[in-house]
Amino acid sequence: STGIDVTGTATMDGLTVDDVISIDTSTGSAFSSTGNLKIDIDSDNNTTDRVFQITSDAEDKVLFQVEEGGDISFYEDTGTTAKFFWDASAESLGIGTSSPNSLIEAKSSAPALRLTDSTDNSYTRFRYEGSAFLIEVDDDASAGADSNFRIQIDGTERMRIDSSGNVGIGTSSPNSLIEAKSSA
Repeated sequence: STGIDVTGTATMDGLTVDDVISIDTSTGSAFSSTGNLKIDIDSDNNTTDRVFQITSDAEDKVLFQVEEGGDISFYEDTGTTAKFFWDASAESLGIGTSSPNSLIEAKSSAPALRLTDSTDNSYTRFRYEGSAFLIEVDDDASAGADSNFRIQIDGTERMRIDSSGNVGIGTSSPNSLIEAKSSA
């Protein structure tokens, strides 16, 4: 009525938990559950470099890892290299790198970013906006609109490259290969 103690290994074909599971190992790891699953990598904070891993059974490849400091890694198919990595101390995300040098860093031999619509058509829109500038690529051929690349500074469009390759500086509708207009 008070539970069981097992010394050694327990093998079971299932486990149902109504309240709390606690597993105290020599590494200081503990699992507890009361409605939610909590995994405490180092419950008494007496040791550094504690790691929680999910590995594949067949080949013991690492699939997912959380380190005591909060770093999170998702591994590629061989289980040796983190390809999606959250650096908790730097608050940075690495895609294809486990040492991102900026808020988000993607390293790849293929194009690093591809945006498509929900049906995987050719529609692509990229928008990078700061407090005083905007850089936008808009390719919505499916809706009949022209493809454009534009740069806007302080709320005014300053440059555009349209779908026919015309470059407009100071105009959003260039009529020749390079057209520059000045408001002065």
